[in-house]
Amino acid sequence: MAVKGLELLDRLGFRMAFSLAVILLPLAIVSILRSQAVLSQTEARNEAALFGETVQVASTELALIDKARGVAGSVGAIILELIQEPEVCNDALSRVAERSNLAFVGFMAPNGEVLCASQNGPDELAAIDDFSAALSNRREIVRRRPIGFASDAPVIYVLSPVFDRRGNTRGFVTASIPQEMVLSERQVTIADAFFVTVNTEGDVLTSSLPVDDARAMLPSYGLPRRYIVEGGTFTAQSDNGVETIYAVSPVVENEISMVGMWASEEANAPLFYLERAAFFPLLMWLASLIVGWFVVDFLVTRHVASLGGAMRGFAKNRRTEMPKSFAYAPTELRDVGDAYLTLTDAVVRDEARLEDALYQKNILLREVHHRVKNNLQLIASIMAMQMRRTKSEEVKEVMMGLQDRVLSLATIHKSLYQTSGLAAIRLDELLSDIVDQMHSLSQSTEPVVVEAEYDPVSLLPDQAVPFSLLVAEALTNSHKYISADPGKPRKLKITLRDLGDHRVSLVIENSRGGADYERSDPHSTGLGAQLMTAFATQLGTEMKVDATPNYYRLSMEFAAAPLPDEDLPPA
Repeated sequence: MAVKGLELLDRLGFRMAFSLAVILLPLAIVSILRSQAVLSQTEARNEAALFGETVQVASTELALIDKARGVAGSVGAIILELIQEPEVCNDALSRVAERSNLAFVGFMAPNGEVLCASQNGPDELAAIDDFSAALSNRREIVRRRPIGFASDAPVIYVLSPVFDRRGNTRGFVTASIPQEMVLSERQVTIADAFFVTVNTEGDVLTSSLPVDDARAMLPSYGLPRRYIVEGGTFTAQSDNGVETIYAVSPVVENEISMVGMWASEEANAPLFYLERAAFFPLLMWLASLIVGWFVVDFLVTRHVASLGGAMRGFAKNRRTEMPKSFAYAPTELRDVGDAYLTLTDAVVRDEARLEDALYQKNILLREVHHRVKNNLQLIASIMAMQMRRTKSEEVKEVMMGLQDRVLSLATIHKSLYQTSGLAAIRLDELLSDIVDQMHSLSQSTEPVVVEAEYDPVSLLPDQAVPFSLLVAEALTNSHKYISADPGKPRKLKITLRDLGDHRVSLVIENSRGGADYERSDPHSTGLGAQLMTAFATQLGTEMKVDATPNYYRLSMEFAAAPLPDEDLPPA
């Protein structure tokens, strides 16, 4: 029997679901591993695509910056000669700026004074950021300026030093490119990606977004310097809290780098189900498990449950109906159902035949017991006729003892005839009949007070016969020797007890007068005592006799044979 609370584990539906779960689990694990692999490959492809796009955009801007650097280098080669005639120098730089689509071309002295320019601008450039650094380092620099030299638009400018033959710094040539030109030259194929140029300090030089918005899209901890110098790809959280893929490609070595930014969610949007590599495979595993369980339940479990319900119904009330839904069960289960119906029909027919045979047997047994009882009573009547004819008291006494025993046997067969089970006899009813019979046959003219206490006890006929004969002999002796002191009633007490555990006790006690204590029957042969001892032996016990001046008691205790289930008394 299943432990309460664990009965679910024994059900077919649970076991089938568990088996399906175990069967499908390797597929779920493989799907998770493959999803993780696809996600890793996708991220790698996204990084490669962004890096390629960044390199392409960087090459476009590098071309523009190289053009500005080339212009600055070319002008620097002849500026010392042109500066001798300022008007000619201004016209020449103006034509260079116009042909090169530059916003401004100019030359300034080491003190920042503008000596020659493509158009009117500031008188000096000493206030330009990093001018002093360029002067001290004597090298070319590229920077962004939010306000151009000759306009209010932001520009990218190149500051290139000019040296004389002796290597002395004579000034600087600056060439600035409009930021709009830089942005317009970009050809971006990744719609959701953004590109900015930064210098080695991480300052934003150009961006299609406002500078503040561009800074917010950069990593919260800043761009690692090694990526600015060497380039590469990595994924990090932006300053505004978005997981972003970054690709860095140098534009000007150790000066400017192009940074491509692509939000990870937008990069992986076509593969949204891979955001959580284990979620979608587990969801598919669960869906497959549910579908598998539903199919098993639809094809097997519910039909097995229906068949089990039909079996329980047959066991309870012999109903042989099958549910209508069983007609839609698979062929194999329908065959089982048909075999079950055939079996139940055969069982019902066999039970009917057995019940009919048992009924006929009961009738025959009743008739046998009835006829045996009648024959024994007939024998007792013949014996009574013989007793009336004989003149010998000794013969009469012997025949009377035999008649009592015959009538006791008749009483047993009467009980068997009246017992519905025909396999067990109620001792309480049998005792009542024997006591009444023996009392009516008693030749005593003095009244006897009978006290009887009977527990409901049943015995098989094999034990009931010697028991009843023993009781008949004991009652015969009791009626023979019962007496009482003058003025007191004669008493006969019979007690039948069910001690439990198939143990039965019997006590027969009759009163005795003090004057009769030593009296004995001169005609007694001791046959009754011998018979009672023999009957007690058949019951597997011994009698106990307790005699006093006031009473004579016979008692015994014996084990009753277990009864068949059908003869047990109702609970």
